[in-house]
Amino acid sequence: MKQRRFTAVVSAFTLALVAALPAAAQLPANFTAADIGDPGAAGSTKVENGVFTIQGSGHDIWDTADDFHYVYQRVTGDGSVSARILSAEGGDATWHKAGPMIRESDAPGATNSYVSITTARGVRWQWRPVADEGCFGEEGDIYPRRLPLYLRAQRVGNETSAFVSTDGRIWRAVSAPRPLPLGESALFGLAVTSHLTGEITTATFDTVAVQPGEVSVFGADACAGDRSVLLTWRPVRNAVGYHVYRGAAEVTAEALTRITTDPITAVSYTDMGEALTNGTAQTYVIRPLFRATDGSVREGLMLALTATPGTLPAGFAACGVNEGATGGSALFNAASGEITLRAAGSDFATRPADQFFFLQQTVEGNAQITVRALTRPSGAHVLAKAGLMIRESLEATARYASIHVTSASGLRASSRGVPDDTAISAEVLDDGSLTVPIVLRMTRRGNTITSEYSTDNGQTFTESDRVEFETDLPARIHFGLAGASRDGGQLSEAKFGNLEVKKL
Repeated sequence: MKQRRFTAVVSAFTLALVAALPAAAQLPANFTAADIGDPGAAGSTKVENGVFTIQGSGHDIWDTADDFHYVYQRVTGDGSVSARILSAEGGDATWHKAGPMIRESDAPGATNSYVSITTARGVRWQWRPVADEGCFGEEGDIYPRRLPLYLRAQRVGNETSAFVSTDGRIWRAVSAPRPLPLGESALFGLAVTSHLTGEITTATFDTVAVQPGEVSVFGADACAGDRSVLLTWRPVRNAVGYHVYRGAAEVTAEALTRITTDPITAVSYTDMGEALTNGTAQTYVIRPLFRATDGSVREGLMLALTATPGTLPAGFAACGVNEGATGGSALFNAASGEITLRAAGSDFATRPADQFFFLQQTVEGNAQITVRALTRPSGAHVLAKAGLMIRESLEATARYASIHVTSASGLRASSRGVPDDTAISAEVLDDGSLTVPIVLRMTRRGNTITSEYSTDNGQTFTESDRVEFETDLPARIHFGLAGASRDGGQLSEAKFGNLEVKKL
């Protein structure tokens, strides 16, 4: 009789799976597999040679109650669940889902955070913040479907985050962290739904790891200037410090260079000097440091982001605001005054958390910003966008107003009047009526922001939107050019001229 072999590697911070099991073997220790809700067809989990084959049915993981197959462990406190998705077949032609999930319980309407690969919408991150109520999710394609692909979900306190990786070591956030009420312990595992009740989606995973206590930095952003990059991030609970690494745009983990000689305790770091070349993208990796029970210090998981230093208009910085796995850039031709904005990010016009690239400066008091849009933004998505924005802060959920040209959806205005609320968007000129170049202008007077456009090179302006914020705006807020590709894996390019900010 062939012997079954299973090894679990356990420490205070890691419970990682290493399996070598025959087909149809029982689950590895500490895992439970179950159908959640009423999927309409029985799901299953098999493990062979470290590969999980999970079959799931169900109408969806969405709405107020979920139907799917789930294989999971219960974890107390902070931690991560990750896996490499090898394949996902069957079910709905657009919305089957397979990936890591953190869930309050096995109830169909439980709060949860779920990052998945879909059939035709790339990587999807979604969450249900209130039990038995509706889910929220990122709009747009935040990362393309490129299998195999590593996905990871993370919990730190009552905030959850989602990440992608091509090598399982260097992780990139797909969006800003989201608050999620969870108990002291929660379920960490892999979830599969077909989005068609009674039909089956089959997904295969390897390198499956449920890791109590193992987390990365989250909520990180980068702002670039002339041979300089400013990194900021959220403090990680229980971290005793951080290390920062730098490498080329497509760097491997082995080729990274640590640029912090000693651990830093601040949640920001500025890199500047001769090692940086304007116009050359850099990958930065931030790792939290934790003290082990024996007193030694160990590094946590890697969180990466990309920034491109460059010569910019005076007073401006080029910032990725929750931009996701792909980083944008700004190029400035001082002789002609032309600006080339290259942006990723899934959107800033319909979502509770924006993803975009922002060439911006902070301005105190009443002021006006004007620019000439020379081109429409490139990109396959009809709502790829670029234009002016005035914004309360660089937080992904901040209040703002914007007027922008799109690739194929005309001239539009959008705004968010309440932090962490869904933004609203409206058509200003339909696609057939929009011609470029077009001059855009925004004005801040107190708590009112007005957007205008001119089709006669700035001789006359037509008001397109007026936003009156009920709660006072800060004295100093951000004025600049914003762009989003609506496809987190691709860059959209737009050109502008005659950018001017003046105090009123």
